[in-house]
Amino acid sequence: MTPDIKKIIHNPVFFERNRIYRVYRGGKLFKNLFDDPVEDTFYPEEWIASTVNAMGTPHDDIPGYGISIVKDTDIPFTELLDKYTKEMLGDLKEFNIFAKILHSAVRLPVQSHPDIDFSRKYFSSEKGKEEAWLVLAVEDDAVIYYGFKDGVSKDDFSRAIDESENDKDIAASLLNPVKIRPGDVYFVPGKTVHTIGSGCLILEIQESTDFVMLCEHWCDELHLTNEEMFQGLNKKQALECFDFSGNAESILKKGKIKPETFIKNGGIEARKLISEKESNNFRMNSYTVESGSFQLNNTPSIIIPVEGSGILKGSDLNRAITAGEYFFMPHSARGAEIVTDGRITVVECLPKGC
Repeated sequence: MTPDIKKIIHNPVFFERNRIYRVYRGGKLFKNLFDDPVEDTFYPEEWIASTVNAMGTPHDDIPGYGISIVKDTDIPFTELLDKYTKEMLGDLKEFNIFAKILHSAVRLPVQSHPDIDFSRKYFSSEKGKEEAWLVLAVEDDAVIYYGFKDGVSKDDFSRAIDESENDKDIAASLLNPVKIRPGDVYFVPGKTVHTIGSGCLILEIQESTDFVMLCEHWCDELHLTNEEMFQGLNKKQALECFDFSGNAESILKKGKIKPETFIKNGGIEARKLISEKESNNFRMNSYTVESGSFQLNNTPSIIIPVEGSGILKGSDLNRAITAGEYFFMPHSARGAEIVTDGRITVVECLPKGC
């Protein structure tokens, strides 16, 4: 059956599932969101409204691996954006963000992502990989690692990378461990060293690239190749992707974000999770509704229900939604409405300019 393109571009756009290979295991906590089997695999990330080719995977021979596919079609999200830019994006020329939900069964490798200058120099790209995290759930005493401890130099870190061949935790020992809980929000600028510990379920918004420098030789029991670590660069070049300035206290203070409530009435609570104060590239809000409704007027955007259930109503749509049933809001679908006679919480991810 030929897809009804007019119907697709004038309503919220749903996608096929998009679990992506990574060098770490996870995914067990996807059960409550996606009803997936309770197991950890090397597919621990669900990429949402993605226009990005995943890098450094066993599936590099698959064209478009990582790019989202419109539900019940074979249409890549990128094709929809390219052919129907005005309907999808309004005045924007491109959609420069995507979201993911990840669960970590093991600690991820110590890493950093480029800022625009690094991306221009080494990847010929005008996009870095700034990101932000919303903690959805944790197991046990879960932690993240954020920023270098005071006094760590480039030489210290360089030696730790080499020594990680035989000592799997030496690189992480140079970072600040931070205990986290559901609802915590962190902003991760380019060149900020970080990693995620085991037992974390996190919703992430980021610039639309997959650039990363992994600076350890092991991820749990998996030995990493140089390509997996440095994406074609050498260690000296990769070290340029890490900022060694500042002190631990100020770095942590800048990274931990306090959400700001901007609506609280009529059964609706809206909070700014990431605003223009933190990022020039994206914003992230949350909306909790009890026995009521609200309109989705910020477009284009990614909408991710994370708790509860409701009804999504569009110009030609009346669909029940529950936690995990994410979608993209085209500009032409502005004004679609979520209604609930119970409770629902959704996260809204917005690009620069919206």
